[in-house]
Amino acid sequence: MTPLCHDLEESWDDEIDLAPPGYVSLASDGPVNGLLMEYCNFCANPKTRTIVDCRKCKQVYVDINPHEMKCIDDQKEEFQVILMVKFWWLDPDLKNLLCRVRLDDQHGELIGTLQQLTSNGDLQLRSKDGRVWTLLRGDYQSKIIEGPEMQKRFFPHFTLGNIQGEATELLQRYDFLWSHEEIGTFVSWEQKIDAIFAESLELQNFPLDRQLCRVKLIAEKPIEEFQFVMMKKDYPSRFSRVCDTFDVDLGMQQLCTAYVRYSDLEVPFRTQRSMVKVIFHLDRKGDYYFNNILMMVFLVNVMALCAFGVPLKDAGGRLGLVSSCFLAVLAYRYIINEILPKKAYLTAADKYITFACMFLILICVQTVTFAHAALDAYDAIAGMVLSLGWVAINGYLWRLWKFSRRQEWSSVYEQNQEPYAPVEECTACDRRWLSKQCLHSMETQNCPQCHDKSSVLKSYWTPKDLPPLVPPQALPEGPKIFRANQGATTNGYGTWS
Repeated sequence: MTPLCHDLEESWDDEIDLAPPGYVSLASDGPVNGLLMEYCNFCANPKTRTIVDCRKCKQVYVDINPHEMKCIDDQKEEFQVILMVKFWWLDPDLKNLLCRVRLDDQHGELIGTLQQLTSNGDLQLRSKDGRVWTLLRGDYQSKIIEGPEMQKRFFPHFTLGNIQGEATELLQRYDFLWSHEEIGTFVSWEQKIDAIFAESLELQNFPLDRQLCRVKLIAEKPIEEFQFVMMKKDYPSRFSRVCDTFDVDLGMQQLCTAYVRYSDLEVPFRTQRSMVKVIFHLDRKGDYYFNNILMMVFLVNVMALCAFGVPLKDAGGRLGLVSSCFLAVLAYRYIINEILPKKAYLTAADKYITFACMFLILICVQTVTFAHAALDAYDAIAGMVLSLGWVAINGYLWRLWKFSRRQEWSSVYEQNQEPYAPVEECTACDRRWLSKQCLHSMETQNCPQCHDKSSVLKSYWTPKDLPPLVPPQALPEGPKIFRANQGATTNGYGTWS
């Protein structure tokens, strides 16, 4: 039984080492085999708080395979992706299903009640005359298992939280992986969808930015009815194709493509629901913006420097050339505005264009000042200094673009408040604990040990810092069938007893 307490160090599974180097051990609020056994709702009110038992909930295994990132619309802050969503679960109510087995053209079809089915296709069924047939996968050509109607079965209904419009269903399959007359039937379901999702983009470092494109898969029932858990597998999920403007960071993507958000041990609400977060770690390809926009801005300013070839006594002609260049730079500023959404901050591209405009204004100020003071002898020197300064600064920026490292993913997680592992730390008593998922984006909470709020800092850890807090689980193995020696054999097509 999971204890109801704030001290996470006492409620996690000691067999799972979640301690990153140099930190105390952290874990979510006590999942057992990926499931939370109980939680307390209305925890803020001692009179209404109750314990909710989750021990009878169904465990739904999940696997997410991204196929294609079709496009990312910066202006609308949307992305379109093709996903394969796979579910597995044990339904104890699916027993004694009607099974039709086709042996071959000579022996025809065998109809009966399914007793056992293994994952490799071996099966046992009871025919209408009462005989139990044991058929290995090579004993028959095909089988059809007829279960009850979908509305009469359990299904882990879910909602795609940030979807825009309706998803296009490309494929849906429903199958029975294995079955046992006493345990029930292990069901598999998969769906391939093409959908558009909303995602707020962080563009401070545009066009060398990194983005988290996320999909929220939210259960429609509370966790006391069913909980998601990721399927454990030995190979990482990866895209077969990504749109031309972005690359996938394979190092991060192999660490985590999807994870189950841990459930809270205590919540101030009535209930909570299980959620799977799909995360795509993307690096923008900045070449298009550098070569087609920022390079043009650089060349326009180089043309403006040619104004120093105009004699200072013709200040009007010089100012006319610089003004034309200023308007050209502003035109590229409007192009950037059409590409990106309206943000309260300046992107790196915005700052560069603003700097280019200020540089042109500096040329205008220099021209007016020197013409008014008749400083013709110093005009050429000023032009040389401005030209060398412009080329040197842009050379430095080009070097940063080509050779500098991008923003760290820890900073990207902080900016996006991605709750893979939101950790709060009290600098007064050096205590660290996991933030509640239901409150992580709100204001910082009091330290549970020293009750100081001003000293509490919040950070968002990444898959590089620690593995998923709800550990993936292997699919359970089904029954095995061994054909007995006794019984009659029908020309090699199974045995019956």
